[in-house]
This record gives sequence, structure tokens and C-alpha cells, in this order.
Amino acid sequence: MARIVRDAGIARGAFYVYFDDLDDAYRCALAIALRDIHGGLIDALQDSPDDTLDVFYRYTSAVVHQMTSSPYADLLRLHWQINEDQLQGHDEAAGLRGKMGEGRSEVERFFGDHPLIIAGQPLRDSDANCVAVRMLTQASHCCVRDVLAGKTVGNVMADFAMLLQIMRDGLRCRAGNCAESPVVENANTKEATDSCSSHLRK
Repeated sequence: MARIVRDAGIARGAFYVYFDDLDDAYRCALAIALRDIHGGLIDALQDSPDDTLDVFYRYTSAVVHQMTSSPYADLLRLHWQINEDQLQGHDEAAGLRGKMGEGRSEVERFFGDHPLIIAGQPLRDSDANCVAVRMLTQASHCCVRDVLAGKTVGNVMADFAMLLQIMRDGLRCRAGNCAESPVVENANTKEATDSCSSHLRK
């Protein structure tokens, strides 16, 4: 706390005007980082509404390519490697988890009013819509986390493309359209094959 208020050039009491404690300040900083990242995704979804899975792929690819120079890179790396579990433990101890409406990301709130679009067809099943959005968001985060942990962008995105194809196979029947994804079709086949082979060797 002393270092934070000193670096910020504020009195210790001023900190508590805005935050309850260090955990509260950390959550605020993390929310700003995630809101900035998700804000770009929401813009992409609004600008290209024809296929949600394709938008997630293009957006995630752009983020992981830019993450090494992002001002949030260290914050997100430390969060996913260390702080996430510790913060979750504090929330459980304080009884904060499980409250209605808490913990939903801006992306999840966006899809509360907008269905996923699979090859131009809306996903009418609200339960499937909710689960798919959660999985897409978590998988996108995993791509960023893996790149920050040192994995190659090509292998990470090849795995993500394969996951999206698996999801498409399950969702396209619910959406009433069996069209293939142009993004997944155009994914680098060699990268996907190399990545899969490396996993099998392990």
C-alpha cells in the first residue's frame, strides 16, 4: 500500500475514497484491462455480425499477435499465472461468489441481448447460446494466456481453429445451417497438423 500511494502521489486516505482494499483496487485495474480488450471484440461483433465464431477467431488472432507489446501483458500474465486463484480464494472466503449478476463480463452481457450467429443464422437456443459464449470467451482467454506463457502463436491459433470447428459442428444444427466457416476452412492446415502431431508425441 505504501508503495502504491507513493508512486501515485496521493495520501493514504485518498486511496480508500475510491477502493475498499488492495483486492478491490486490483479488481478495478483488471476490469479496465479486460474491458479494453473486450471492447474491441464487441465492436467487431457489431461490425461483422454474420458469424460469431469467425469474429472470435479473427479477433483472438489479432489480440495474441499484439499481446507482446500490450501495456496489459504483464498484468494479464501475472493474473492468469498467480493472482486468479488467490483472488478467487479471497472471494470465496468473503462469500462474494454466486451472487446473481456478479462476475459477468461485458461480452456475456452483450450476448444477453444478442444471439450467436452461425453462418448467418441466429442460435435460438438460449441455454446453448449462454454456454457457447462462456466457452468462446474462456477459449479466447486461454489463447492469450498460452501466448503470454511462451507458446507459439501459430500453434495456439491452430488449436483454436480446430476447437471452433468442433463447436461449429455442434451448433450449426441448432442454428439450422450446415455451412462451413470460411475462416476455419482457410486456417493454416500445416500449422494445425504440426500442432496436433506435437501433442500426440507428448
